[in-house]
Amino acid sequence: IASRSGGADSVIIAGHMNILPYSLATAKGITRWDQLKGKRIAISRFGSGTDTAIRLVLTRFGLNPDKDVTIVQLDAQPSRFAALVAGGIEATLVAPPFDVTAKKQGFPILVDMAALGIPYPRQVFETTDRLIRERPQLVKNVLKGFIAGLNYGFTHPEQTKQIMAKYLKISDPEILERTYQHFTESTDRKAYPDMDGVRYGIEEVAKRIPTAKGKKPEDFVNLKFLHELEKEGFFKELSK
Repeated sequence: IASRSGGADSVIIAGHMNILPYSLATAKGITRWDQLKGKRIAISRFGSGTDTAIRLVLTRFGLNPDKDVTIVQLDAQPSRFAALVAGGIEATLVAPPFDVTAKKQGFPILVDMAALGIPYPRQVFETTDRLIRERPQLVKNVLKGFIAGLNYGFTHPEQTKQIMAKYLKISDPEILERTYQHFTESTDRKAYPDMDGVRYGIEEVAKRIPTAKGKKPEDFVNLKFLHELEKEGFFKELSK
């Protein structure tokens, strides 16, 4: 959204995760929102999905993200969680499997944002107008492979958990199961982007990039290939 608003030809052609999948883990003893006043909350970086998510959820529960708390950048989840354990911060956003890890170690989970069902383009599939124009079949084939991979995850749970265990270095069965559940709960099997979520993304970007103001989701999303796959019966074949 930011790049296209600035004149780039990047464009969304699918969206497979259309919610904010984070939980807010807090220091031991912090179990109410008002206890976060004056505290440090870690995100990955300013302008990221974690930045958007924390500002949204703080506002929803009556806190001003610019006045009531201090938001700090601490990069990836492992670094943020380590800082929470060490006492360097009082709260951070985590996604599975770190929510399970936090609970096991006695850190409260103040909110599960996925359960709130807030639409947001958390993970999308992008390409460029130029590649669509010059090599449309390539774009379509890659998208087909990607969506087939998503569906494999739904239809082959045990094999998928083995893959997750290998690449995420997860050995704890409970954490592995929660990670897989998170995948199935938060992933759209057809990879259709939630246009309300894209609209919210535009509103967030417009706060810092004026050229995004007044734009519509359709200005950033090209559903041509998903519509073609639907018409060709691709999704029906996958469901078999």
